[in-house]
This record gives sequence, structure tokens and C-alpha cells, in this order.
Amino acid sequence: MEHRAFQLDPELSTASQDKISYLLGRLRAPKTALDEMIESCRAMFAAAGLPTLKRDGLTGNTFDSHRLLAYARTLPDPLETQARCLHALFSQYFHHGCSMSDHDVLLAAAAEAGIDVAGARMMLSTDAQAATVCDQIAAARAEGVTAVPHFRIGDRPVFGGGDSDFLAIFAEMARA
Repeated sequence: MEHRAFQLDPELSTASQDKISYLLGRLRAPKTALDEMIESCRAMFAAAGLPTLKRDGLTGNTFDSHRLLAYARTLPDPLETQARCLHALFSQYFHHGCSMSDHDVLLAAAAEAGIDVAGARMMLSTDAQAATVCDQIAAARAEGVTAVPHFRIGDRPVFGGGDSDFLAIFAEMARA
């Protein structure tokens, strides 16, 4: 599986900010609705055997994390390297509450994924991979993507993590 970039909120600041405050402002919904959404996500994590979703923490613009993932695709064993990097980034965000705009967090994820940290640091200090990420985001928007995660597997239909039967779709595809 190949990861491609998409941003829910490309205008989000690169400065880290409180995740709950940000989500309350973005959703423009009562705190109870956010609590229900988080509990639903926690239940999905538990059903999938994943570590507990951290409720609080930080958030920030994800553009540089997408650049890191695009960079991973330029390294040996590109799909596996990218998958390890994505796993490390998800762990930092969902389980440790770290911001995806914090370069120290991105470099820690790179190290966890077996990516040379000096190379990743150099890439992040430039605009490398920015054009690739912009192209992927534009393509996703042109396809009508509005939610993450969003998947296209082979010639199968596109579906997103917001689908209520998300895990059932994956299970069905695994059996096929």
C-alpha cells in the first residue's frame, strides 16, 4: 500500500497547538460531540488491537510530515520504508499526542523507521518533496477526497476512514 498526501486543513499553523481546542473550533460542535467522536475512535482502535488513542495532545500542520513520507519513498525498499515511517508518525500523533508539525517529532519518527536522521533533517531544512506533496494533495482534491484516511486499493472503489463500515471493508478486501 502506498501513502499519498492529503490535508484536512492546509491552513492550520505549523505552530503546535492544543488538539482538543483546535478540534472544538474546527468542528463547531459541542464538546459532547467531540467526546463521542473520540470515544468512537478509541473503540475502533481497541477493536483493531491498537494501543489506546491519546485524547489530548498537540496538533499542527501536517505538510512536513507528508514531505517526510514522500522522502521515505525515495529510499531503498520505498514502500516498506514509507510504511514504517507512517506507522511511527501515527504512533507519535495518536498514542503520544505529538504534533506532526514539530520537526523533532518527525525526526524521531524517521529514526524509529530506520531512516537516516541526518538525511531527513537535511530534507526538512529545504523545500525538498514539497512539489510531490502539493501534486498529491491536488490530485486527491480533484478526486473528491474529503476525509482521512482515504484508500484506493487496486481497482477497488475509493473509501475513507469516515465510512462506518471501514474495518468491514478492509476485512472483505483481505478475504478477496
